[in-house]
Amino acid sequence: MNSKLIWSYLFGICSPLRGGEWRLELRAQHVETVPIPDATDAQKKTLALLAQSAQRAAEQRRDLIRVFSRRILTDLAPGGASAKLPTKLAAWPGLDFKTFHEAVKKHFRQAIPLAERDDWQTLFEKNRKRVEELDAAIAQCERQIDEAVYKLFDLTPEQIELIEESAG
Repeated sequence: MNSKLIWSYLFGICSPLRGGEWRLELRAQHVETVPIPDATDAQKKTLALLAQSAQRAAEQRRDLIRVFSRRILTDLAPGGASAKLPTKLAAWPGLDFKTFHEAVKKHFRQAIPLAERDDWQTLFEKNRKRVEELDAAIAQCERQIDEAVYKLFDLTPEQIELIEESAG
């Protein structure tokens, strides 16, 4: 169900919702019409394993981001863990260390202490690299899921190209 093909289908029949990002109103009357092709037990097992791998990687990424975000607050925020992480710092995996450090200075009104800066940079870069690795693992699983679903529906290369283009 979590493939570009099925989402393309759902975007064609469901009402979009707006709430910070595009979402769909998934009503039973729509979801019940999703075509499900026959699949062998081996194909089902392959898809299940890929979905589980993507889920594990997503959970690891979420946990890593949470732990590092808490560390930012407990070690760098003047109010400690009770402070709220600013939006820019909450998006730390998308920053380089220089930008991260500038955001720390701006939001917490103090720089990372010079004696700790190298350790923070090492930790930051290690965690950011791990998030990137997990993102790549998730993307790889999703590509493999899409390919398996395309085969189940016996799509032509032209049809696949249309779906890929519409998915962005």
